[in-house]
Amino acid sequence: MSKEQRKLARIAARPNVAAESPLAAEVLNLSGMRVVAGFAIAIAAAGPLMWVFVRYWLFAP
Repeated sequence: MSKEQRKLARIAARPNVAAESPLAAEVLNLSGMRVVAGFAIAIAAAGPLMWVFVRYWLFAP
């Protein structure tokens, strides 16, 4: 048995736990545009939220 055949036999002998698990990982199909849009929304929301926090902190009664 060659080294490559032993390697393939060892890989084939391993149980595939992920395939048998009911909680198998799913692949997310995210395009670059969706990632950029997510960052834009996060940055656009972070500005006003930070201003509310700073305004409350600076001008608290």
